Amino acid sequence: MKYCSSCGSDAMVFEIPAHDTKERYICKKCNTIYYTNPKIVVGCIIQCHEQILLCERNIEPRKGFLTYPAGFMENYETLQEACIRETREEAGVNIQNPRLFALYNLPTSNQIFVVYHHYVSDTKTEEYCDETASLSWVNLNEIPFNQLAFPIIVETLKSLIEGKKTPIQGTISRKGNTYQHWIID
Repeated sequence: MKYCSSCGSDAMVFEIPAHDTKERYICKKCNTIYYTNPKIVVGCIIQCHEQILLCERNIEPRKGFLTYPAGFMENYETLQEACIRETREEAGVNIQNPRLFALYNLPTSNQIFVVYHHYVSDTKTEEYCDETASLSWVNLNEIPFNQLAFPIIVETLKSLIEGKKTPIQGTISRKGNTYQHWIID
């Protein structure tokens, strides 16, 4: 951070404020402290019988890889509203009342990832946004794990296949080039 958005000064430092424990950006001119917080990502596994809907990403990162519909939560919306919006935007599927499936901490990317699950009665989809290149319905026993965009997508789909019924809580951390996964049931 180079300039203070409160006073416009370039007197920014990155240090631990008094009575705090973490380094923060602080404006030395007006004393404004800037707190950075994790982003919330919300996604939804759409299932029709023994198939799930996968979206081919048309944006970076991981353009060309597969995911279920997911994206950043917007201000003034609930988790469930974000899930419904992202599913409609990225997959052209209108859903109501999706069920919470998993909650993951992603500390190495400063994110909280919330996953819902929703059954649909048919594989019909409507128009979807430019972030998605294509859609495909894939049998649960034929998921192309090596083509999935992110480790979190792999983990949640493995949990779905394993038949997890209650909401899952866990943490996925990166150590070097490998991911470590802890599930707290």
